[in-house]
Amino acid sequence: MTVYRNSLIVCCILLLAMALLCAPAAARTVYPGDTVSVGEENLDLTGLDPSVVSLVHYSDFAAGSADNSIDVANPVAFDLTESNIGGIPGTYYAWNASGLIEPSIAVEVLASPDAGQDDVTPAETAITMTAEGSGTYALGDEIVLSGTCTDNITVFLFLTGPNLAINGVKLQDVTACVIDGDMTTFTAVAVEADDTWEYRWDTSCLGAVMDPGRYTIYAESELRNYMNLAQYAAVDVALEVPTLTAGAHPASVVQGDTLVLSGTATGSPANVYVWIFGPNFRLLSNAASVAANGTFAYTLSPAWTANLAWGRYNAVIQHPMINGMQDVCIVPGTPATISAPGMTPVNLAYLTSSAARDALINALNSPAVDDIYVEIPFWIGEPWIVIDPIGDQLANTSFLIDGTTNLAASETLRVAITNVSNLTVASGNVTVGEGELNNTWSFAVDAASLEIGEYTVTVNSTVTEESVWSAVSRSAAFRVVESIVPPSAATLDLAPGWNFVSVPKRLADGNDNASAVFGDVDTAMHSIFRYDAATKLWSALDANSTIEPLNGYWVYANTSTAVDLIFASGGAATPPSKTLAAGWNAIGFSSTVPASAHDALFSVAAAWTNAIGWDADSQEYGLAIVNGGSGAYSDSRTMDPGQGYWLFMTEGGELAALTG
Repeated sequence: MTVYRNSLIVCCILLLAMALLCAPAAARTVYPGDTVSVGEENLDLTGLDPSVVSLVHYSDFAAGSADNSIDVANPVAFDLTESNIGGIPGTYYAWNASGLIEPSIAVEVLASPDAGQDDVTPAETAITMTAEGSGTYALGDEIVLSGTCTDNITVFLFLTGPNLAINGVKLQDVTACVIDGDMTTFTAVAVEADDTWEYRWDTSCLGAVMDPGRYTIYAESELRNYMNLAQYAAVDVALEVPTLTAGAHPASVVQGDTLVLSGTATGSPANVYVWIFGPNFRLLSNAASVAANGTFAYTLSPAWTANLAWGRYNAVIQHPMINGMQDVCIVPGTPATISAPGMTPVNLAYLTSSAARDALINALNSPAVDDIYVEIPFWIGEPWIVIDPIGDQLANTSFLIDGTTNLAASETLRVAITNVSNLTVASGNVTVGEGELNNTWSFAVDAASLEIGEYTVTVNSTVTEESVWSAVSRSAAFRVVESIVPPSAATLDLAPGWNFVSVPKRLADGNDNASAVFGDVDTAMHSIFRYDAATKLWSALDANSTIEPLNGYWVYANTSTAVDLIFASGGAATPPSKTLAAGWNAIGFSSTVPASAHDALFSVAAAWTNAIGWDADSQEYGLAIVNGGSGAYSDSRTMDPGQGYWLFMTEGGELAALTG
């Protein structure tokens, strides 16, 4: 019985294998421009057109002379046989019941399955072509085309694409249609003695403005247009609008330090142009050369920054686009007058720095100007050091104390940790490292050498004879503890009068509406308010209104009140974010530990200017925190859990939470 059962299993497996081997191949969908070979079966021609009924080959397309027609009885399962093509390979055009669908709906039919492996027509490979690179280029780039040709001393190139002449156009002039037999209408390239050829196509010189899109370049050994192709090779290229990215590194420096404006400009411009506006300062249209890989860098040396006043500066990086010409430029012979197509010249010397910046931006935004630009803020200021929140640290572990600074990379900081008796228990020097936005520093601590208790870390800058700034110091407290319990709840302490508050994390379901959170607060019949920056309207909450992180709420308390918050447990969810509008926004602080305004608002660093909190005890606004500010206005000042803030934005942005 066992032998029979095993034999039956083997038979079943063999039958299943034979069924799989004999199963028909999945249909290949054919699209315009594809190549198909005699012997291919089960082709799906609906990719050409769902209503295709025949494929037609023309001996002379312009004259409408057809020399072969292939009937398509079943377009979703079509077999291409030798008898179909009747010995006539080449370009076949799709027809439906009404006639020719359109000239671009065509396929290349090859006489054998092995032909056309490199997009080359029939039987022989007399000509080949490749395009250097990925196949995607910015308009303005140079595209290197190369290949071989064995049956002529000249290769003839032309281009086809969306709404270009159907016969093809010359690469150097996309308005010039190619004409059979007329070499002047083609791009002619000499073939070397070893049968190789190369052509460097400068896409900044096309004879006309050409839109981004997908285009096809053809190479032939005969002077034939697209409708009359014989031996040829073809490559597809995607042309895109040039792009510009840039940033300031670091974004904030002290006087006498180096700042670099750098980025990438695609489209192969020779230069980008740097304009800088600041307090009683402007630098106009200085060229920064662009390397072959598209990168550029413009350096403000220590000698420059040493003489710049503290404050915010705006750098505008201008890309001249495909034609390589500044549409907005300084009028020759003048120090500060700009002009642009269709614009009355403006003398920036007669304007304040901010008005001069606005005049430049208005000119660059003109419809007659094709130049693109990126605006980058940076700050020159007094030195500052930020210590990232440390919190509680477990005993007998190692941890890092780190932060950011506007001091230059390679500067030395002195770090000291003291206990409650003011005795130094750990110290050392750290070197400032280069950061993406601001520079960074980090100090390793071995908590095995620290007893359980409270500590203070102090970070001091070092000053040399070459320094043009004063020393700076920053301190922060932390604890070494036996164990850390993640907070599952917190308390909002409301003072008598108006309170501007927020919740630092998502609240648990059922504990996240106005009734659950503020239901026990004696509001003396006052509503709880929130502000919509997009509409600039106030609204009163109802009992079911959801209380969310990153929102600021105005709550009136008749007496001092503690409001318990119950946070949501962990799970699969994206961290909160809040869409901000230009102007004043009522925001909340999104962490259970304090953080500097610089760090808390990092996601909108380029757009915020002022943050103002509310002192509920004195019932008045506090001193503003200024983006890039110094002294009492420094953005190294902390923002606190449970507090609401007014945040002014110069443009819209997306504020990301510090915690989930």
